[in-house]
Amino acid sequence: MVSQHQAQTGKGRNIANNAADYVSFKTTYQPDWFAIGSDHKEDIIAALAIAANAGMRREIWNEFTFELAAGAGLACDLKNQNEDNVFFFPDYHFRLGYRF
Repeated sequence: MVSQHQAQTGKGRNIANNAADYVSFKTTYQPDWFAIGSDHKEDIIAALAIAANAGMRREIWNEFTFELAAGAGLACDLKNQNEDNVFFFPDYHFRLGYRF
């Protein structure tokens, strides 16, 4: 029986705790429904965004993992509050995890 820390594919790659390189797509909808007060309501933009990322997740030590991803995306202003309706933005994250 192979333990979780020794899991490998047929090509000898380590896949313990879901370790992998990946490509992902995500969408985000940000409504302006939850603005409280009238002081900064015009600063909140209702937007729809889509982003693509390439990343990797690895196990370090026995219970710790880290994940690193970077990519780019496009967001669209749904209420035409700005001169530009489409925005380009970088999308990245770094995560550390602990498995209980």
